[in-house]
Amino acid sequence: MQFLDHRGVWQGRRPRITERLYIATLQRTSSSDEYRKKILRGIFKRVFDRLEQLDDGHKHFTTSSFSTFTRRELVGPNDRSPFLPYTYMHCREVGDLAYILARELQQAGLLNYLPEDIAALMQLSGYVHDIGKSFIPRGLLGKELWGRLTDSERDFIRYGHLQAGVALLEELQIEDNGDSVSRLITDNVGCHHINFSGLNHPRSPSYGELPGMDGKLIIGSELQLHQRILKLCDLLSARLKRYYRVPNDEADSVDTLEKSIAFALTVVGTEVDPLLFPYLLKGIYNISLENAKELVERVRTRVVLNRERMITLDDLLDLAMTEPMFTRFVRRENRLKLDLSSDESPDSHAKEISRNFGGVLVLP
Repeated sequence: MQFLDHRGVWQGRRPRITERLYIATLQRTSSSDEYRKKILRGIFKRVFDRLEQLDDGHKHFTTSSFSTFTRRELVGPNDRSPFLPYTYMHCREVGDLAYILARELQQAGLLNYLPEDIAALMQLSGYVHDIGKSFIPRGLLGKELWGRLTDSERDFIRYGHLQAGVALLEELQIEDNGDSVSRLITDNVGCHHINFSGLNHPRSPSYGELPGMDGKLIIGSELQLHQRILKLCDLLSARLKRYYRVPNDEADSVDTLEKSIAFALTVVGTEVDPLLFPYLLKGIYNISLENAKELVERVRTRVVLNRERMITLDDLLDLAMTEPMFTRFVRRENRLKLDLSSDESPDSHAKEISRNFGGVLVLP
């Protein structure tokens, strides 16, 4: 399995007529506030119903068994007709990107305050980061296929799946080598939409009000280093085309990982952490950290100097992709292979987690 330029094979089924009617009726018969409350209530009811199905003995997991559980929540019992095909693929991408980045940071000595197998735990965090979407009504999640999502609907899909994911994880016990890692994974999942510079960046809203934080709005730069990893990895995968985007919405997406990296370069320091990105470039492409840092700084400087003329996504991509260092290191260098299925893989724990989640990704 590879990062795909086109995702036609992952087209999800259209919402059934009953699922569409449920959302349309709810929206037509409720005020905006009531509509939001009813949707969120329905999401949490699904979470609590799922938890009730798990007796106490089935709420305890190892990291390997939890990757299997997560896969079943996203795929269901039948691989040929998965529940959430795009979300499953997206989580695989984010998880393996998180593994690459955490491994590079660990080798640089920046994650020494965390367990030795933090790269595998970040991989698992990526696999599970969007599990909350399995509790969102299908008629709403797939509304772009039969209607138009309003801004408020987009907002509470994004915020709702964060809350649902955190609510589920807080009731589960995940252990690694006998130690609980539940809080580590829950914190990572709850923070994956938080922008580095704060809230409400126009291209990617950030959500800082999390359970247990007493309403505090979190800024990404205030988070622990490992909590910032999923934001960057999620952005790279999420910017790629999604199966539920309609043609009119394609202007907001890109069709290759290369272009997604170009976009991310233009939002370093606002959406994503300027410290992390060079390490991810080093992990994906076989380039030195010094060259990766120079590429990030060059594009950041060009963004500042040309901010007024960057109106569309194409303007941003053109600015980054015409940088000579981008052409040299991203377009022409071979990507570093990551094949966790190989017996020579140095991280057997990550390989086991990946296998139980349903396979591995190999960067082309």
